[in-house]
Amino acid sequence: MSISYNGKMSDKKKELFRNLEKFYPSKGSLRILEVGCGSGANFEHYPTGCKITCTDPNPHFQKYLNKSMAKNDHLVYDSFIVASGENLKAVEDNSVDVVVCTLVLCSVNDTQKVLQEAKRVLRPDQKKELFRNLEKFYLPKGSLRILEVGCGTGANFEHYPTGCKITCTDPNPHFQKYLDTTMAKNDHLVYDSFIVASGENLKVVEDNSVDVVVCTLVLCSVQDMSKVLQEAKRVLRPGGALFFIEHVVSDPSTWSYFFQHVIQPFW
Repeated sequence: MSISYNGKMSDKKKELFRNLEKFYPSKGSLRILEVGCGSGANFEHYPTGCKITCTDPNPHFQKYLNKSMAKNDHLVYDSFIVASGENLKAVEDNSVDVVVCTLVLCSVNDTQKVLQEAKRVLRPDQKKELFRNLEKFYLPKGSLRILEVGCGTGANFEHYPTGCKITCTDPNPHFQKYLDTTMAKNDHLVYDSFIVASGENLKVVEDNSVDVVVCTLVLCSVQDMSKVLQEAKRVLRPGGALFFIEHVVSDPSTWSYFFQHVIQPFW
């Protein structure tokens, strides 16, 4: 049954993984962490030369994994780690280019924790690229004033230039304690305030008062995206900029689109 199922899924997985090569680092191999690897059914779809780290909570998959490894000698196998997706402590921070998780999130105990672990182990290069032009928005005098909408735990702070003045907003007041920890780690910044507010209602922030608004992985979850963008435009000074990263919905005809909508309720 498993063999038949994997055969039926083959074309769909080719579609899902066809853009993997876009995530190669500037030097070295593409490093893939597969969470819940099972017997290694995805291996045939990975580009030649990838370095694969496999995790699964079931140690008995090792023998089936060895067979898949032997069949897919176009890959480089790093290790097999017996671990759940919620606890990947054996994998270092920022150490992989891609995390693969197929038909796993529906069976884990804590989906949010799995996603947090995936974010932790992924390299941060995409954010470095996003924020590399922040310094262009300095005014001739004074600090760069950044408003981060939906700041969460402050994962973006390490990418901001030294001396920036940061105002943080989030509708969840409980992020304050995590934010304090991140602030202490990033003492190259100047923290203005933490405002408990949704992106649709930033009335506490004055018109034309910031140089940059940052909004990463937030617009996909707000109630009124247009209102958030209107508020961003209002608080930005003339010539300021909105920096954002968002989840993108794939073409409805693709398997990627299916996976996005299966996962969506947990995201």
